[in-house]
Amino acid sequence: MYIVYAIIALSIAAIAHEFGHYYMAKRAGIEVEEFGIGLGPKIFSFKRGETTYYLKLIPFLGYVKIKGMDDNLDDPQGYFNKPLSKRFLTIVGGPLNNIILAIIIFFLLFSIFGDINHLSTKIEAVQENSPAHIAGIQKGDKILTINDVEIKQWDDVRTEIEKSNGEEIKIVVERENQILTFYLTPVKSEDRWVIGILSGFEKVNIFDAFILSFKEVFNVIVLFFYSLKLIFTGQAAGGIVGPIGIVQVASDIGKTAGIVGFIWFAAILNILLALTNLLPIPALDGGRIPFFIYELITKKKVPPEKENLVHFIGYIFLVGLLFVVTYFDIVRWIK
Repeated sequence: MYIVYAIIALSIAAIAHEFGHYYMAKRAGIEVEEFGIGLGPKIFSFKRGETTYYLKLIPFLGYVKIKGMDDNLDDPQGYFNKPLSKRFLTIVGGPLNNIILAIIIFFLLFSIFGDINHLSTKIEAVQENSPAHIAGIQKGDKILTINDVEIKQWDDVRTEIEKSNGEEIKIVVERENQILTFYLTPVKSEDRWVIGILSGFEKVNIFDAFILSFKEVFNVIVLFFYSLKLIFTGQAAGGIVGPIGIVQVASDIGKTAGIVGFIWFAAILNILLALTNLLPIPALDGGRIPFFIYELITKKKVPPEKENLVHFIGYIFLVGLLFVVTYFDIVRWIK
């Protein structure tokens, strides 16, 4: 089932990206000829203003056609005849919309589930017939100390239980404004000492969730560029994955980390789509940035035919790369 969810998440990210281009082009006064969702034959379409909107049979991915970008290059209302600032906004609109969507997803994730990067010291569940259950520890108890060591985070709980080496430990908890003390003996489970308790995520208010959302996006951006450094220096393990690989990764995360992990990955996917598209590679959004810089410095515009030729060559390269990556994705999936 998570495979279906992964395909939906990937499609939403792609549609959000195209909608960003559409919205910014409209705001910049550049005509948009088409905006559609899906692949295959059209189910229905309608025209409003200069734009034709449509939905295709397979509601996967999206498409936007901006006037004068690929053909009719000399159209006065087309892309290439608009000021540099408006063309720039149109191009960055796609990646920017993905970043905004990622922030929204993270905000909802933190608001509903709490800070997923920090486990609370409050007990979320107690396993039946476990040492904690037998001793009388209950869901909702907040662990204060273990063997007189103050517990500040969930890792402290794991550390102190492991340090017991199977000997009896003293746990002090807070329950409904009461301080309670329990004595229990950890048991061995998969080479670890445990007492049968589980934690939940640290709950945060809406303001903190908003701040955490921006921090999470910033951390992913830093990690992205660090990963690029590892790739270009030959230190990266593994390889590049395509759409099939992304779906498989998302599905695996959903199976192992549940809905929280899957939603987290959906946000990550939007950030990666944005940053990848901003790389200065012809045919990607970022491939137009060098042309913008050249025009800004020299005050001269590269002829649209020549710029589009560069992007066409880049497009051929990317399609070839996609086929290669997809092949290895399929091989990995079969194995």
